[in-house]
Amino acid sequence: MMSAADDPIFVLAHPRMGGTLVATMIGAHPGVGISYEIYENLLTGCAATISDLARTIRSQLASSHDELIALRAMAPGDLRTFLYRARRGGLTASQCAEEIAQLASDRDRALDPEGRLAVVERLMIATARRRSAARWGGKSNLSPEVLRRRYPAAGIVAVARDGRDVLASMRTKGAFDASPESVAHSLCERLNAFREFALHDQGPHHLVVYERLVRDPQTEVKKLCAALSLPFDANMIDYRSSAPSLLRNPHGHLSAPQLARGLNDESVGRWRMHLTPSEIARFQQIAEPLMTSLGYAMEPAAS
Repeated sequence: MMSAADDPIFVLAHPRMGGTLVATMIGAHPGVGISYEIYENLLTGCAATISDLARTIRSQLASSHDELIALRAMAPGDLRTFLYRARRGGLTASQCAEEIAQLASDRDRALDPEGRLAVVERLMIATARRRSAARWGGKSNLSPEVLRRRYPAAGIVAVARDGRDVLASMRTKGAFDASPESVAHSLCERLNAFREFALHDQGPHHLVVYERLVRDPQTEVKKLCAALSLPFDANMIDYRSSAPSLLRNPHGHLSAPQLARGLNDESVGRWRMHLTPSEIARFQQIAEPLMTSLGYAMEPAAS
């Protein structure tokens, strides 16, 4: 079996919350190799076993000597999305197939939830290994409780942001179900779940507040490093100096253009330009208790 640190780092965030920025900053630390959204659910139904998955990927890539041409020739679907996302973290589709085949040779198994999680873990570890980084990790859509059970020493990082900016971003970028009510409910569900988890969790965890991070990065990154038992490294703030793979291989990632401009607060408060008074009121009606507890000032209700 591949040796790997037993203290991975996972970043949990609602879409458009700033999770990609936080993951990229952590990944700029020389001791950490970070993957992006290679979620296990994307592998559902792609193959019967882990070895079948490796064969399927190799078969798809055989259509061209140029990997990008082969990926574009694949039928649109979750497996192609998964492989593009792996490339964002610096792992080519061919390297994915190689790692998955090696995992199958160590122990082949059904591509059930446990098998899919084993694949994701293997690829995250491989991403870190290719960077010669001691710790591995990435963005995750698993609950913090599931991550803690699987990885007792893992560092689990969540991200909070003004939900009105999240709503505005979802309205202007990507194809999201972005009604004020749906965003408020999903955002509150995730952040309240993490805060409840943090009340009882005995392992390393940390909540990053997006606005504080972009306005006072040195203070906030030092807090993050302390929570993760990482020595502070200035590259985390000047993350572009480490030439993150996401900026070299964005493959349509919605956050890549913003990340390419470096750390800035230009998106803070954009909701004032993009949301109507009615939309603000509808969002706040649901999310106000959570948002005020995090220190966000709410707009007064219309008289």
